[in-house]
Amino acid sequence: MKQLLARFIQYILAQKQVTDKQNQGIPLLVSFLLASVLWFLLTLNQTYQTQLTYPIHITQYPEGYLPGKGTTQTLELEVEGNGVDLLLAQFKRKKDTIYFRFNEELKAGYFLPQRYLLQIDRDLSGNFRVIRVLTDTVYCPFELQMSKKVKLIPQVEVLLHPGMALFAPPVVRPDSVTISGPENVLDTISQWFTMPFVTPRLNQYGEFRLRVIDTFSNIKVSPREATIFVKPEQYTQTSLHIPIRVIEVPERTRVRLQQDSIHVHLLVPMDRYEALHQRQRELYVSYKELDKSIPFFVPNIRDELPDYVKLIGWEPKKIPYVIIQDQI
Repeated sequence: MKQLLARFIQYILAQKQVTDKQNQGIPLLVSFLLASVLWFLLTLNQTYQTQLTYPIHITQYPEGYLPGKGTTQTLELEVEGNGVDLLLAQFKRKKDTIYFRFNEELKAGYFLPQRYLLQIDRDLSGNFRVIRVLTDTVYCPFELQMSKKVKLIPQVEVLLHPGMALFAPPVVRPDSVTISGPENVLDTISQWFTMPFVTPRLNQYGEFRLRVIDTFSNIKVSPREATIFVKPEQYTQTSLHIPIRVIEVPERTRVRLQQDSIHVHLLVPMDRYEALHQRQRELYVSYKELDKSIPFFVPNIRDELPDYVKLIGWEPKKIPYVIIQDQI
């Protein structure tokens, strides 16, 4: 028992010695950290020279002028200040921008930024001094702006209820827009578009506002909105039997058709059904327009049908024929 007690006391004394040694290291660590902080603060308080890069922006272009391609985007400066101010400037420089106002000198397409040293030093928000501008030349090419009207194309998908059809395309107003931008860009544009739009399912007349595409930084568009007018109509399916006749046939010449009529299938608005069937129709084909090297022709059905119907198809698709020359 005495031996166990003696060993326990020895263990406690050994642990105390280890703890005392560890406690002696804590003041040394604190002293080291304090010295490091003081050294860092003293170092930052000294004066240094370094290079900083800032974005630049040219403002107040006169009417009719636009920034061109190849404009200088950044300006490199040599600055002087204490470490704290320069460290803060590193974090703020992405937010700071150097502005140059468009003037007569800039009409040359470039300028020497060193001449604007005092302005640059005054405009920047940091507590440091701009010693010199390291960027020799700022290039600022410009382009003349022009305007022209182009056709407006609606990007619209029209959804209809069963039994309804569009017998005329939707109408957009205005049907053109004015675009303004660089001449070399506008020369490549002949039409403009609205933003894509899908209508609700329609069974009657509807009007919808459309946004005109206006997402190009170098092109302005007016107006920015348009209205599309959609007029669906209730339809029914019907058929027409149309005779075919070849006209302007020379003397002593006959054209024999294998089939002298066609059967046409189409959709017609309900309120136009009677008018469609009341009129007698006949399809005329000019002898001069026949290609004599081909023993058939394709009838041009659409010219014979009114605008308010929608053609589904016809039979037969081709009309074989034979030209017969009568003997004298």
